[in-house]
Amino acid sequence: CANTPTTFSAPTGSHLSYNWSNGASTSSITVTAFNSYSVTTSHAKLGCSSTIGPVKLGRFLPSDFDDNNVTNNSDFLSLLGVFNQNCACPQDINLDGIVNNVDFLQLLSKFNQTCQ
Repeated sequence: CANTPTTFSAPTGSHLSYNWSNGASTSSITVTAFNSYSVTTSHAKLGCSSTIGPVKLGRFLPSDFDDNNVTNNSDFLSLLGVFNQNCACPQDINLDGIVNNVDFLQLLSKFNQTCQ
């Protein structure tokens, strides 16, 4: 929910430094803003780094395939593009392994809804 604190934590260890996408430099961050977050950890002695993320924080509709915060015609066309195909894709709303009438009906039930 909006304004509910969520904590993201990176692996901890000695000689590690942290660079979060929001500018923080601690091993964990607590955020409330809907956004994407990532962290780059660097090891001072080994001279290597690794990036984790991005991870989205937000209230996204499962039928909003293009992540524009509204289920509309572009999402409908995306579903039609993979209709009757076996796939592990976002258009498989009910996660049964095939995009079919069930997913179509679930998309229609969310049509023209926005998430804020």
